[in-house]
Amino acid sequence: MQAEGRVKRAVVQVISAMAHHGYLEQPGGEAMIEYIVQQCALPPEVEPQKPGPDGEDLLADSVRTISISTLYLVSTTVDRMSHVLWPYLLEFLVPVRFTEALTPLCRSLVHLAQKRQEAGTDTFLIQHSDNVTLPSPYALTTRLLAVSSNPYLGDGRGAASLRLLSVLHRNIHPLLGPRWATTIPLLLAHLDGHTEKTLSQKEWEEKLLMFLQDTLAIVSDNTWICQLSLEMCKQLPSYNGMPQEKSSGSEFLLLDCVTSVTRHLALVALVVLAEQEEKAREPPHSTARSLASLQNFLYKCIGATLGAASSKEVVRKRLQELLETARYQEEGEREGLACCFGICAVSHLDDTLAQLEDFVKSDMFRKSVGIFNIFKDRSENEAEKVKSALILCYGHVAARAPRELVLAKAESDIFRNMSQCFSTKVLGIKVETKDPALKLCLVQSVCMASQAICSSTQGSSFHFSRKAELVAQMMEFIKAEPPDSLRTPIRKKAMLACTHLVLSSLKPALEEQMQADLVHSCLHSVLAVLPEPEGEDGHQESLYLDTMQALEDLLTSLLQQNMTPQGLQVMVEHLSPWIKSPRGHERGRALGLSACLLRYFLEHLHVSALVPFHNLGLLVGLFSPRCADLWPATRQEAINCVYSLLYLQLGYEGFSRDYRDEVAERLLTLQRGLVHPDPAVLFHTCHSVAQIIAKRLPPDQLISLLLTLFEGLGDPDKNCSRASTVMINCLLKERGNMLLEKVPEIMSVLRSKLQETREEHVLQAAQHSVYLLASQHRAAVVSSLLGSPLPFDSHTCTLWRALAVEPGLTAQVLGLLLEKISRDVPFKESRAFLLNSCPTRVATLLPLAATCALYEVASTPASRPAVLELYPQLFAALLLRVSCTVGVQLPRNLQAKERRSTGSGLASRSLEPCR
Repeated sequence: MQAEGRVKRAVVQVISAMAHHGYLEQPGGEAMIEYIVQQCALPPEVEPQKPGPDGEDLLADSVRTISISTLYLVSTTVDRMSHVLWPYLLEFLVPVRFTEALTPLCRSLVHLAQKRQEAGTDTFLIQHSDNVTLPSPYALTTRLLAVSSNPYLGDGRGAASLRLLSVLHRNIHPLLGPRWATTIPLLLAHLDGHTEKTLSQKEWEEKLLMFLQDTLAIVSDNTWICQLSLEMCKQLPSYNGMPQEKSSGSEFLLLDCVTSVTRHLALVALVVLAEQEEKAREPPHSTARSLASLQNFLYKCIGATLGAASSKEVVRKRLQELLETARYQEEGEREGLACCFGICAVSHLDDTLAQLEDFVKSDMFRKSVGIFNIFKDRSENEAEKVKSALILCYGHVAARAPRELVLAKAESDIFRNMSQCFSTKVLGIKVETKDPALKLCLVQSVCMASQAICSSTQGSSFHFSRKAELVAQMMEFIKAEPPDSLRTPIRKKAMLACTHLVLSSLKPALEEQMQADLVHSCLHSVLAVLPEPEGEDGHQESLYLDTMQALEDLLTSLLQQNMTPQGLQVMVEHLSPWIKSPRGHERGRALGLSACLLRYFLEHLHVSALVPFHNLGLLVGLFSPRCADLWPATRQEAINCVYSLLYLQLGYEGFSRDYRDEVAERLLTLQRGLVHPDPAVLFHTCHSVAQIIAKRLPPDQLISLLLTLFEGLGDPDKNCSRASTVMINCLLKERGNMLLEKVPEIMSVLRSKLQETREEHVLQAAQHSVYLLASQHRAAVVSSLLGSPLPFDSHTCTLWRALAVEPGLTAQVLGLLLEKISRDVPFKESRAFLLNSCPTRVATLLPLAATCALYEVASTPASRPAVLELYPQLFAALLLRVSCTVGVQLPRNLQAKERRSTGSGLASRSLEPCR
């Protein structure tokens, strides 16, 4: 490699010397120039990277570097070479194999052109009739504009190409000089203000397309425009990334050099040139990507040029040629073709749609999707690619064409033909595609078309009859994706399409059941995806974030249609199973989505009248226990949810949006405590959160909050279950005095929760809750517990024993029970037959229940002080009670329970506690 480099440098140096001595002006000199240009076109990555054995820095002194310097020096310092290089160097601009040499070529040509301009107009203008090998003005415009789309490649070939285009304006078209003198400097200034990293490729291409459209408007010559479009179509295959054409006989011309002194050197150059061309047959991967990018932009240029053409026949002919010659297997070319049709449709919507439909009906298309091809994997794959491109074309046409015109064509042409291209029928049977690229193209096109309809000024009055059908199709795609992994952007783009389809401005509105099915499908498809291991491909992380954003946008658009507390609750109910999921990553994602929805609701809250936020307690009860979740990120999002809910309540109370509440703001300071994994710290923070909630929660919402927290006692995350107990008891302590009427309901829920779980912390929390409630409403608590079915089950007995914890409360409870025992008659007499002289005594329920409760409370060791204090009263009452039980029977229903309990061997309390 090093020896080859030294030979090439020697050849270049000799050619430079020959130029200075006038040898290149003789026949055969052009071959020497071509050799120099070919060395300039060497790709930078194949140059030597290490110093040679003699310490020579080959990188700084590489063949390509020397050739570029030589070409520029010969062009600028050897005056006698001017007529040799001009306009000959123009021949190297268009062939793709000289792409890497474009920057030095453009710089040399700019210098030569400026010298010619100084010499006079006649010597500057190119006579194409005398130089048939020179590129036409159309070819030059096409090539220089195309390579400008990647402006920083090849040592800044974008700026160099634009400068050459500027100096050639008279050779391109006589009317362009004044306009280009203004527009091209603006483009160059834009490039100077950016770097390769900061330049927006999309914005830059838009600027170039605007420059092209402005140029076409200045020319305003249909013949010239049609000829330019023809040249653009001719150059398209040059960027296919395939092996390039061989040199135009330079090796033979090189042997015909005029002097015998250089004949040996020419032979050496021939060998090196042949080896170099052989290596250049297969372009590097990076070069192939660059060519694909240029081709994509050239497709856009064709669309812009055809859009400016007034001849409909030419427009349709060019579009037909593009459809027939496109390489549908290449994704970039499918995208470029679609962009071309979209841009062309801005001015020729009817012709563009008609040409697409003609192609679908043509023999060429039918052959590619015929019945026999479905049995051949390769042919089927090729057919899918063709259909993908056509569907994508319809999407770009809808996105680019004038909105009002699109509305008239949306259902009759665009969506109908997209559906036909996607669905294949064989013998009348619909065959579902398995090609993800085809699905992706349909999703993308539906998204573009629906977005175009929504953004139309007449979109609100447009009746979109295919709306439900398209949403159902998108749901099928989403459901078909693997639920545990994320490998393609199909579900992301399908959700984006649904987001545009479900907007309230697009009639008709989706039915509630379809909306619910859509939300369910999307949540299941995204939230269940397993998290990627640490250190995995960043592309997957980016795809996941984009997909989550698409899901958030969809849920937000659905919420936007019903910005009421009820609408908010519907969305949260969809998320509720995921919020309570046993899998941490699912809970974290669901809380994140909930926080976003609440934040959106708060930011867009408009309250025209003071109305209650009727489901505040339910929502706070759902989110607040998650402040103790095992996942730190979930804890943070839970605080954000509670924070937004409290401000929503303030908004419904009439406070302005910029109002800041001192109590609610304390929630943000508590977030720091949630970072700590120590359970003691977490539960202390949860207690503080509950105190804040207690201060800001309206009284009418307290019971719904408590009932929701009671449901949280069975949470699979034990931390959250314990957090619920902490919050329940804090709320009962702070606001329990308002719950007198709700005591029976609370006691019933506590009994049912004790029946559902055997967790020790739940048992202790329930006992403490009963104690706190009884300390404020002891009569109501005692009455509620006395209403429990007899015989008392173990859970009810547990709650009775909770009333014996504190002596003062225990004494009061014992006093109430004594009162219950003595107030009512201990039994009632009944006669089975009217003539029977022995009445049957049946115990009354209230004294019986009070006696059983008295037994549970008094038998608790902690009740000893209270029992001793009330011993006389207890002794007298119980002695009287014993005397009243002689000969007294249990009610029949309780007798049956006693027998069943005895027969089953189940442990139960005796209904005769005085024995």
